[in-house]
Amino acid sequence: MAPALNEANINLAHAGRALLDVMLATSEEQQAAALARSDRYLALTCRSLEAARPRCRDDEAIAALARIEASWQDYRNAVTTLRANAAGVAPHERGDVVKYLYANFARVVGSTGGPSYGWAVD
Repeated sequence: MAPALNEANINLAHAGRALLDVMLATSEEQQAAALARSDRYLALTCRSLEAARPRCRDDEAIAALARIEASWQDYRNAVTTLRANAAGVAPHERGDVVKYLYANFARVVGSTGGPSYGWAVD
């Protein structure tokens, strides 16, 4: 299970960087490219979690994966909200989006263990 979760951690970190790039984008093209990168890495994270599921053979591993998947769902919901708030908003008008990023989104990410969830379990 650990290699798949390590890969999920790496992809999640890349997705987080892409989401920050959305906030830093100065054009619609840059924002679209960053969103596409975020989508790609979030999909890869999801596939890595799927790959970990069959490797969970004992109760402890199954419970750990259940906690990770619950956190993953919270993260995905927060990403959906962040993306909706940022869509089509000009860089100089992103004050509310930045507030969401540093308040609500940061709280969700922090409650799940940070940019990576510490999914490197044995």
